[in-house]
Amino acid sequence: MAGPADTGPRRRPPPHQAALAAAVAAVLGRLDERADVGPGVPSDPVGSAPGAASGPGAAETASALAAAAACFGLTRFERDVLVLTAAAELDPSTATRCAKASGDPLRAFPTFGLALAALTDPHWSALTPAAPLRRWHLIELDDETALTASRIRIDERILH
Repeated sequence: MAGPADTGPRRRPPPHQAALAAAVAAVLGRLDERADVGPGVPSDPVGSAPGAASGPGAAETASALAAAAACFGLTRFERDVLVLTAAAELDPSTATRCAKASGDPLRAFPTFGLALAALTDPHWSALTPAAPLRRWHLIELDDETALTASRIRIDERILH
């Protein structure tokens, strides 16, 4: 039964939502590539230029994701780590994809180890407490004693 809210034309999502959806799809695609290649094998042996933008391009320039990346000075890799943690909250297939990409059915969540193995332009410095992701509390670690194996989560304020 259609109510008053169902009678008008469907509204398109704001551009920032479309940009985030495209970024999530791109990052999850990297996990899928990693799962197809298998753990222990680099999924992007050459990679692209450090700091190069990925995703939808011009459409993202007006997005909240692009604004956050610029505001906090995120590298491409750091931005994609943030998107991966957002994907865990927004896309129900993320858990399965993380488990497959990590080669461990018990690791159905994003980790720095998985990000380093699957995402483009990885760099260890992104994991340090002084780097933007942790310094500004954009993400949270479940266990700071297991840096690469701990579940990472996006801070709720950043997600919204």
